[in-house]
Amino acid sequence: MADMLGLALRYDTARLVATLLCATRLAAAISLTPVLAGVAMPTRLRAMLVLALAFCMAGWQGPLPAQPHDVFGLAGMMLAEVLFGAALAFGVFTAFGAFSLAGHLLDFQIGFNLGALFDPVTRRQSPVLARLFDLFAVVAFFLADLHHMLLRGFAATLEVVPLGTFRPMQLSPTVLVEQLGSMFVYGLKLAAPVMVCLLLVELGMAVLSRNIPQLNVFVISMPLKVLIGLSMLAFSLRYLGPVVAKSLNAMFPFWERVLAA
Repeated sequence: MADMLGLALRYDTARLVATLLCATRLAAAISLTPVLAGVAMPTRLRAMLVLALAFCMAGWQGPLPAQPHDVFGLAGMMLAEVLFGAALAFGVFTAFGAFSLAGHLLDFQIGFNLGALFDPVTRRQSPVLARLFDLFAVVAFFLADLHHMLLRGFAATLEVVPLGTFRPMQLSPTVLVEQLGSMFVYGLKLAAPVMVCLLLVELGMAVLSRNIPQLNVFVISMPLKVLIGLSMLAFSLRYLGPVVAKSLNAMFPFWERVLAA
């Protein structure tokens, strides 16, 4: 009877460690990404959500991790899981960062950065189109059912890289640099139609100012750039579907390269 009780206690302790390590990896992967940026959710509720998902993924199924010998061993395993979760979060962050980059480029090109709005939530100046692109990315992410694919992909990482076995030396800097470069590529693709159109407007204003020096180009060009820029943005949104899909799905090939390293 005592042997069975001791075995049950060791089993429960192992499952508790597995849940804790899985929650650490999942918390790092979610808290460092803008997946829930468009959802106003209290911190306690987010913590409960992470613990519930970790309990479902690692609390009742999957191999048990190697048990640490002391508190310092557990802390080292948790630190490794934080680093691995941050690496996974980097892929999600760059996928959403392409939209933020496109918004900032258009804000600068149109001139909205001159009158940036004050955001009482973040207590900082937030450009109009950058914030709009961020919310658009979150909505597209959930509409495309990518949140389910994200959870399935995270569950797959538990099989490829079991809990407590990750080593920071496994990360390849080349993979991180390539993923960062893809963020700039997709960001420029998202903003390219409006940027080209505004470049033509700038050239036209330059020709007018050259031929009519008395013309106040700055006063005239500002409302003209806003009107043409927003009109072109509304027109080009219907054709940006493939770029939006590639940008949001770019996180999953990155995860595969990280797991294969």
